[in-house]
Amino acid sequence: MNATEQLAPLKTSPLSYFWAIEYFDGTTISQFHPSTGQEIPWSRVHSKNKKIRRAFWFPFTETFAKKVLAASGQICLVLPSQAKLEVELPPGAPLILKRKGFLKLGFSAGLSPLTQRAYVLGFIFNGETHVMARDAVGKPIDAERVAGWVRGLSVADEVGAIEEKN
Repeated sequence: MNATEQLAPLKTSPLSYFWAIEYFDGTTISQFHPSTGQEIPWSRVHSKNKKIRRAFWFPFTETFAKKVLAASGQICLVLPSQAKLEVELPPGAPLILKRKGFLKLGFSAGLSPLTQRAYVLGFIFNGETHVMARDAVGKPIDAERVAGWVRGLSVADEVGAIEEKN
């Protein structure tokens, strides 16, 4: 690439994890179709009218990341430090599944602030919110920051929705 050529801007930020849902009847649905890599809309999760048993954020394998890129143009990061996030929901508990942008400051190293993604997973049960979150490389995010993101969640408008604000 010479000095006059420019990289095209990304339409979306790279993903580090993809969501998957397991229902009580044993069926599953994933953000990307396992065979084709095509993205499956979040609306299909609730269109099945089934109770969710477990929810996951899975890291991408190299093979699956290439499949998703070819099918949808979505760039997916493959990082060896990542582990899946998993939560089992008590019967009837609403799911919290969020992807959220946040600033990570790097001024001490002479870097400018970077927008990174956080992957949040949890549920509400007996009036209490239970959540965990990881950054794009799989490191836990401190509980106070996560609490601020999910404080005052309304089951009607935010729980179970994938939200992204950069």
